[in-house]
Amino acid sequence: MMIEGHLDNYWFWYFNGALLVLVVAYTSIVYMKKKSTHFVHVVGKIKKSGYDHCFDQYRQRAFKIDVLYLYKVNGIEYRHKMKGISQNLAHKISEIYKPGSNIDIYYDPQDPSTHYTDSPPCLKSLRIEYFFEKPIGAILFGNFVIFVLYGKFFSIG
Repeated sequence: MMIEGHLDNYWFWYFNGALLVLVVAYTSIVYMKKKSTHFVHVVGKIKKSGYDHCFDQYRQRAFKIDVLYLYKVNGIEYRHKMKGISQNLAHKISEIYKPGSNIDIYYDPQDPSTHYTDSPPCLKSLRIEYFFEKPIGAILFGNFVIFVLYGKFFSIG
């Protein structure tokens, strides 16, 4: 079934979908930045840092990054692990996060287990939220969603 008029132009839907995804991504980033302005700084300690050899889903050799850090708030100790698999970053991580070194942590005073660290740039690729900070990522994701929805509800060409 083909819809007559402006609905048969799927570029209209692509553009509006991408625009919607950009607006949602930008709004969520601004919200998180505003929310995090009340976070409190504390210095934590790296307890364990390193990487192990493992195999990925294709049975090729990979490296499992493993960093454990601790921080205290009001006498309560919180533990967190950074994990990821990256052959390219494994050596860099072991150089940056040495056991016994300090790490800057920012936590929510209402819920100290909610926190973030100032990760070095090489770790940012391990986080999904950085996909949406890049406009091209949001546009591609929006195009995919709109294409799927458009193809499901309207026949294309």
